[in-house]
Amino acid sequence: MARIAATEDEEAVRGEGVAVLRGRARFDSTRTVLAEGHEVAAHRVVIATGSEPLIPPVPGLADLDLLTSDNVFDLARLPASLAVLGGGPIGCELAQAFARLGAKATVVEAQSRLLPAGEPEASRVVEERFRTEGIDVRTGAEAVRAHTAGPRDRIDLAAGAPVTAERVLVAVGRSPDTAGL
Repeated sequence: MARIAATEDEEAVRGEGVAVLRGRARFDSTRTVLAEGHEVAAHRVVIATGSEPLIPPVPGLADLDLLTSDNVFDLARLPASLAVLGGGPIGCELAQAFARLGAKATVVEAQSRLLPAGEPEASRVVEERFRTEGIDVRTGAEAVRAHTAGPRDRIDLAAGAPVTAERVLVAVGRSPDTAGL
């Protein structure tokens, strides 16, 4: 993660000859941007606002102490159990990593299979491997409510048994950070 970030930070981008200005900006014309008192004219402008984890509108979910791809690596200790909302690449990767480190992992995916944007055969192979490794896979499982139940968090599903875990990791995607644009 640090190796990737090192190629994308301001210093690295400046090293590639790109001018970086931080702050609020607005387009003055189709080729002119005003940013923090500077006027910049350019043929092309990149607006790099970043992104943030997408938290689905499941009642109660935002009230939990959620983990996301932004903060999961800040954990001081391994949780005994982890519920992962989202069976895409990030959710699958983190579920498997935590399971291999010793946490009981459950993946909850609303679509009918893991890695729904990928090849069906790849989804089948990953799901089989997860089951072999003891990862609980819940596909076609829509989360309808979340709340704290004692020392654990609980995700109620539209069908099937609820999922309880010490921590919940949300990995359903990212949304552009466009507030203020």
